[in-house]
Amino acid sequence: MTKQLVVEHVNKVFGGLKAVADVSLTIDQGSLIALIGPNGAGKTTLFNMLTGESGPTTGKITLNTATGAVDITKKKAFQVAKLGVARTFQNIRLFGAMSVKENVLVARTHLYHESFLGTVLRLPQFYQKEQAVGMAADELLTFFELNDVADEPTASLPYGTQRRVEIVRAVATKPQLLFLDEPAAGMNPEETADLSRLIARVREHFGITVVLIEHDMSLVMNLAEYIYVLDHGAMIAEGTPQAIQRDPRVISAYLGGDVHA
Repeated sequence: MTKQLVVEHVNKVFGGLKAVADVSLTIDQGSLIALIGPNGAGKTTLFNMLTGESGPTTGKITLNTATGAVDITKKKAFQVAKLGVARTFQNIRLFGAMSVKENVLVARTHLYHESFLGTVLRLPQFYQKEQAVGMAADELLTFFELNDVADEPTASLPYGTQRRVEIVRAVATKPQLLFLDEPAAGMNPEETADLSRLIARVREHFGITVVLIEHDMSLVMNLAEYIYVLDHGAMIAEGTPQAIQRDPRVISAYLGGDVHA
């Protein structure tokens, strides 16, 4: 299986605090991976490093693209995004005053480039590309079952629906690698079950590699193929869901104290 992302001995230090300590991991193309750990374990900090939001203090991150391996260790978020990486955030970052469809259109438009002359003169190819963007947005809204709220301002939507909009907007950029930060946060059990099915469909339909941070262990264990566990910034375990559930180090990290196998 092709290694899509290779992380080698990354560290992140804030002042005197080491938030991530010597973490290495590999993400295979087409896989569905979960990153778990107690609050403050360094999960979001690691996500930020992998997506260019904040570079590592030391270490190396390599992304394998269609044109070859790219060292993204020092690249900015917009540069990493152009290489086919998208993400959602723990705190929703939608354009609240814009409609659902407009949020998707904004994400999709960056894939289409038009010359200055073509834009000013409204040449035929400008309208063709505009139509293509609109059709692609409509198809995504249908897939994500958001047609009924396509024209609604995103800020007016229920929390669970906003989460869905954030995911469709990320998918609209046509990523090869999708990072989801706490996608089930604030959802009730029914919404969480719907989300789990949606993530599985997205991965299968679009052929996207998915990596998620999540505290809902039922979602993680039912969805993820492989799990990495962080605690106090260090990788303490990795393996299949079945192996992770039995790992005494993981049990200790979540429950506290010493746990004997």
